[in-house]
Amino acid sequence: MSKKNIIGKIFKNTQGLEFVILEKSTNKASHGGYKYKVKFIESGYEVEVDKSGIVKRMVKDKLAKSVYGIGMVGDINTAKFYKEYHMWASMLSRCYNKNAENYINYGKAGITVCEKWHLFTNFLEDIPKIDGYDKAMYKKGLLVLDKDIKQLNKSYTERIYSLETCTFVTISENNKYRESKLCFKAIEPNGYIHYEKGVKEFCEKHPGFIRSGVSGCLTKPEKYKTHRGWKFTKISQDQYIKGINSNYIKIFHKEDSIFNIKSL
Repeated sequence: MSKKNIIGKIFKNTQGLEFVILEKSTNKASHGGYKYKVKFIESGYEVEVDKSGIVKRMVKDKLAKSVYGIGMVGDINTAKFYKEYHMWASMLSRCYNKNAENYINYGKAGITVCEKWHLFTNFLEDIPKIDGYDKAMYKKGLLVLDKDIKQLNKSYTERIYSLETCTFVTISENNKYRESKLCFKAIEPNGYIHYEKGVKEFCEKHPGFIRSGVSGCLTKPEKYKTHRGWKFTKISQDQYIKGINSNYIKIFHKEDSIFNIKSL
């Protein structure tokens, strides 16, 4: 493959993304020869690579939406920022990965991530600017990212992850707030459904129930099926609102089938 027949040519990498060879670089490759400057057609990302990388299609587009169909990594080695990358990827998963366990309470409920934070390098740059950030506590893993506390005046379905709307809080603070805002269905042994918000509030209304027992059913349903004979299932904010505004519901079980009958 000569300089004459490679400049201007279009190739595809192993992910099927097209890139064009712009020019021969003045920078030498590690094994000898010169690198080539290439540009990905869809994202516009430019990078210098050696000829062997082009031939083997091992050219990576770091501005491709490779994380849950929306997130872009950027020109950075994520291995050096494992904690930050995990936080960012988990945030995107909750909002855009329909197969994620907690998608129902985030993406499906309408929670989004601001466009700026779709790019990991932007998120990384903003971390020290987020309210509540403390370098020492952050490095020790004592802080978590919260999107709700600063947006209590907004409908849950309109909330967004961004520099302006997020804050860092301690794990204990977050757990208390998360437990108080968790929406779920509490189903009596006779099939009657209660639409609830807040594990602590539920236990206060129903003496005899233990918070850890209810939380266990909600967070580890495969391990804890019932508590005090009741079943507990997490639901979205939207489902909670519809549930408490609906008529009383009775559930009758017949040969493992469930029929919902609304009273008039």
